[in-house]
Amino acid sequence: QATTERNLFVAGNWKMNPNSLEAAESLSSLVKVASTSLKRDRSDLPSVKVGVVPPYPFIGSVSRILQGSGVLIGAQDLHWEANGAFTGGISASMLKSMGVDFVLCGHSERRAVFGDTDKDVGKKVKAGLKGGLDIVLCVGETLDEYQNDLVESICSLQLAHALSGVSIRDAVERLTIAYEPVWAIGTGLTATPQQAQHAHQAIRSWLSKRFGEDAARCIPIQYGGSVTPETAPDLLAMPDIDGALVGGASLVADKFQSIFTAAASEAARCQSMKNFSENSQKVLGASPLDYWDAVEMVRELSTKAEDIQNELHHAKRDLERFQEVRQLEKTVTYIKAKKSVPCSNDLGESPVWSQRYERLFWVDITGKKVWSWSPDGGSESAVSLNLPSMVGCTAITDKGGLILALEDGFHRFHLSTGIMHKMTDWPESKMYGLDTRPNDGRVDRSGNLVVGSYNFGHRKDGKELGSVYRLSSTPSGGASLEPLKGAPMHRVSNCISFSPDGETMYFCDTPTKRIFKYNYDPETGTLSDQTLFYEMPPEMLGMPDGANVDAQGGLWVAMSGGGRVVRIDNSGNLDVVVEIPVKSPTSVTIGGASLDMLYITTRGPDGGQIYEAKLPTGIHGLPETEFDDWEGSTDPEGSYKFEGEGISSFLSACEEKVPRLESTSQSMSSISSTSASKITTNVVTGSGRDVRTANAISSE
Repeated sequence: QATTERNLFVAGNWKMNPNSLEAAESLSSLVKVASTSLKRDRSDLPSVKVGVVPPYPFIGSVSRILQGSGVLIGAQDLHWEANGAFTGGISASMLKSMGVDFVLCGHSERRAVFGDTDKDVGKKVKAGLKGGLDIVLCVGETLDEYQNDLVESICSLQLAHALSGVSIRDAVERLTIAYEPVWAIGTGLTATPQQAQHAHQAIRSWLSKRFGEDAARCIPIQYGGSVTPETAPDLLAMPDIDGALVGGASLVADKFQSIFTAAASEAARCQSMKNFSENSQKVLGASPLDYWDAVEMVRELSTKAEDIQNELHHAKRDLERFQEVRQLEKTVTYIKAKKSVPCSNDLGESPVWSQRYERLFWVDITGKKVWSWSPDGGSESAVSLNLPSMVGCTAITDKGGLILALEDGFHRFHLSTGIMHKMTDWPESKMYGLDTRPNDGRVDRSGNLVVGSYNFGHRKDGKELGSVYRLSSTPSGGASLEPLKGAPMHRVSNCISFSPDGETMYFCDTPTKRIFKYNYDPETGTLSDQTLFYEMPPEMLGMPDGANVDAQGGLWVAMSGGGRVVRIDNSGNLDVVVEIPVKSPTSVTIGGASLDMLYITTRGPDGGQIYEAKLPTGIHGLPETEFDDWEGSTDPEGSYKFEGEGISSFLSACEEKVPRLESTSQSMSSISSTSASKITTNVVTGSGRDVRTANAISSE
């Protein structure tokens, strides 16, 4: 009858190592010494099956060295045919004649690198058994399969193909299963003991259905995912883990010895529990507990105790965080945003408020549109214009138009004529062949447009490809686009915005969830003195997206995926939260007649509309600086003329409400000694040059 005790089995798979026969013989000698020493010095420990799996050329020499040590010899693979014209193949009888005791079948590297199919593995298992070899059958899932919760399905499928036609006797007496999560092999990653136990338990459940419960309890299941001396004890303590298939650690004799010593210690603990179970019958006259039931009972209780300790630890931590949040809530103002424009954007972005037009402009990046809306016209008065490509951001010019950052470059769009002229190419795609486009952008306080880039492949390659650029108008009517000096390379630029005095720039590479601030020199376009301004706490949902700065210096940031906009004060503390009934706000600006309304763009699938929220008392916005376009500018050759009803509707809606300032001196002479806020509101509708003058007067 089959015994219900499973011997622990630790095997070292050398793979294609070491590099020479001399090194293999040296390693074999060290393994022999280690195994012999364990038996001699720790005679109190039960014996554990130990094996090594050297490359084919070394099998004979390794077998001779380990003869009499009790260390088993394994082979890494075999061919299912007994002989014939199979160049490079090796049969079971050949291996048996060289002293091989067992063979690996279906190792993940044989499947992935050499193309072994489940059908091939099944034929190899049968050939090995027929040739008198014990089998170590390897099964396991890839990272994609693990992430899609397919562990049990994949292992069951591999087992079914490999063990079709295998007898119960062969399964009980000559089969070992090695579960190897492919994502943990050679990566240094290891499944937690609980993850490994879950997979082993599923495998044993399948074996029970295939061969019966008694037989399944006899079949050892090794764990084979980057086992080390540090991880082995906890893994081997799991009730359904019966040893280890060791990779890299088996090439270092001391490490390999530590692992099979841990297995022997675990076997001793199990033996002790068995003896206690048997003695209980003699002393108490009670029926003895089944050995493995006792093991599982004790471990289950131990696991529950650990779980209780973990839950207590997490509860204490949650309580501390709750107390911190409650303390924070005392200083945080909460506001609820409401829908103001029921439009349908795929990816609304780059909102800018124009005092000249008393309108909000924004873009739909992937929807390839520019939008405009006036609060005076009601929620249904928004108009849009289809663009020839995706558009990253927009800005208002001081000559009655918009700058549009399209995929191929930057364009002037004249709201008086409806004609769009190209100013300059997007250098990352045109010159460097990068798969990027313009993304987040905002005009600095001196009238230059600062724009970062978006790496289309950032979710796959994670590469920091993008730069930050500054677009300036030139007196000749052209444009200058230069990389911003000192700007970081990034994946997805966001949060570009400027302090009220224009000397600080904020920036975030969105995937990092960290917002930095820099000293900004508007004359030279140079960033310096990078400082971490705000780092999202782990429990905060979403990622930083578009941002803007209010007159008091607070930074308003859209948390895409988090359903909120937050304000971070000058000290880097969160003090206002705007809650939005959709998941992904994308950017913000401050507008309205009194510059006291926060406008928020959003994206689909649940968003895509414009939301608004009244700013808290004491906080108001700064007028959006207009792009400093030179008087008398003549555009380069080449233009794009919009046609159809869409352009007519768009242009007729975008009529100037505030007279254009002709010059800084002219604007200054018309201002009486009114309040600073009134100066700011009325004057800063001109160019960046006017803005600087107005700010100076306002501060005085």
